[in-house]
Amino acid sequence: MKWELGIVEAIIVIMSVGLSVDFVVHFGVGYIHADSNDIENERKRIRNQYENDSQLSKWRLLFKEYHIERLTRVNESISRVGSAVFMAAFTTFAAGFSMTLSSLSSFREMGQFLMTISKLTRSHFYINVFCL
Repeated sequence: MKWELGIVEAIIVIMSVGLSVDFVVHFGVGYIHADSNDIENERKRIRNQYENDSQLSKWRLLFKEYHIERLTRVNESISRVGSAVFMAAFTTFAAGFSMTLSSLSSFREMGQFLMTISKLTRSHFYINVFCL
């Protein structure tokens, strides 16, 4: 990959920043807009589950409530926007792959960047989801 920094590469860098942020913002919005009723129901379930446990301190119960809130928000975020973000990453990868078959070097370079961005975004997403 003996590339020189030119106008095409500058456009690619600008596009890659926008595409990288786009996927993360969708999941962030889904996380923020999680249903408050579901969160409150999960918190009540945790309170009822540990209500008679005298060994459990007040801080530990609070930690468990906040932990279940985070898990509920992540699950709702994935269920709301997960399929749309995955398909967007997949179509970005497919568009990049089709561009790599071009005989023009600018299209090949842009295609390689699109494929790289969609792969990195998907792998980052899966690492965050499965590490919870």
